[in-house]
Amino acid sequence: MNFALLLEPAVSLATLGALAASLAALVVFAYLHVGVGAVLCLSVFILGVLVPDGFATVVAGFRVDQVDLLYFMLAVVATLRWLHLLGRRRLRIEHAALLLLAVFLFAGFVRGALVLDPSSAGTEFRSPFYFLAGTAYFASFEPLSKRIGWLLHAWIATAMVICFISVERFAHALGGFDFSLLRVVDSGVTLVLAQAMLMCLYLWLDSKNPKLYRNLALILLPFVVIMQHRTVWVVLVVATVVILLWESRLRNRLLGVIAVGAALTAIGVLAVYGDRGSEVLSESVSDTGTFAWRVEGWSVLLQEQFADRWDVVAGRPMGAGFERFMPSLGYTVNVTPHNYYVELFLLGGAVGVTLLLVIYAATIGRALSRPPGEPGYVASRIGFVLLVSQLVFYITYAPLPEQSIPLGMALSLAWGTARTRPDQRPTAVEPSAYDARQPSGSAI
Repeated sequence: MNFALLLEPAVSLATLGALAASLAALVVFAYLHVGVGAVLCLSVFILGVLVPDGFATVVAGFRVDQVDLLYFMLAVVATLRWLHLLGRRRLRIEHAALLLLAVFLFAGFVRGALVLDPSSAGTEFRSPFYFLAGTAYFASFEPLSKRIGWLLHAWIATAMVICFISVERFAHALGGFDFSLLRVVDSGVTLVLAQAMLMCLYLWLDSKNPKLYRNLALILLPFVVIMQHRTVWVVLVVATVVILLWESRLRNRLLGVIAVGAALTAIGVLAVYGDRGSEVLSESVSDTGTFAWRVEGWSVLLQEQFADRWDVVAGRPMGAGFERFMPSLGYTVNVTPHNYYVELFLLGGAVGVTLLLVIYAATIGRALSRPPGEPGYVASRIGFVLLVSQLVFYITYAPLPEQSIPLGMALSLAWGTARTRPDQRPTAVEPSAYDARQPSGSAI
């Protein structure tokens, strides 16, 4: 269902005036409180799950929806906050890389708008704009424990809302016995569930209410499996291996979650799929046709890209599209590559991909280098695992707007050691439970 609304001139002026006033108020509140931005991002995310086509209006001939408005506002706030931060702090390499990537991709958008078509260039710029604007916004706040804990709790609460929505959709889909309809949410939404489960593992070990997070982790795992998104399955496997290798205190508990979660998943699969459960999941695991089609598309796009040296270095103008002839299909398709590294290479060339990898490598390196007794240690480890999950997810999908929250949080921690004011005690994690040398009351 499309809720597009064409505005009459008189109504348009009144609407735009009210909209401008509302945005100005939100800019002020979002500038002062990261929770405002997080609530707006996660609310828009949930709204997108409930109403996939969204709510849109047409302004000056351009279609504008709630996601455009939100991330434009966050971009304005991020610009103001970064200008303030640059006067107080020296940029670390990961923050400089983020800034350069944003400027570089914006230049690609301007180039495409001038050379090709503004509308097509804007369409291709939307996705990186959302992600970079959100990341810059969340990275601009000091990582006080109260803020970090609030973000973690908000993410987990959002995941539980998605679970409730999924259960309701399961009930409608089961009547038709069409098990393909049981992918009731897409892979990006399922990734949020998997990341919430990973957060719960850490909070199980390091919170004042460990049973709550243990139970939440056990609830989330079956949902991740039943959705049949193989990319997210791979994300969860890789994250599990990372935790087993790097987090000695979590190994036994993780293995326990896997064992109990597998039993709950089996019960869930039986309840949802009946006696066809093993058959349906086996088909999902063994079906390689989609991945083979994507690899073929990547190969064709990269061959075209390497035909021009400037495109290899700086990318093609935005708006050129992703059209390619698929020999296996016998016809031409024009859809995104389903690989963020390939997509970014097309839009930003080798420079764009290098800057992205620098952002992640430097941020992960700082997270791993933080000693156990230092404030911010647990939050940094959570950020490390979440960033690994994103890097794996990018193999087949581009980042969605809400993924700017984990990356922004990790970059915020990288600004420096997290500090807690006297009136801001830890709310999400009790660090002393994770490492006895860390004083109670320090940041997460």
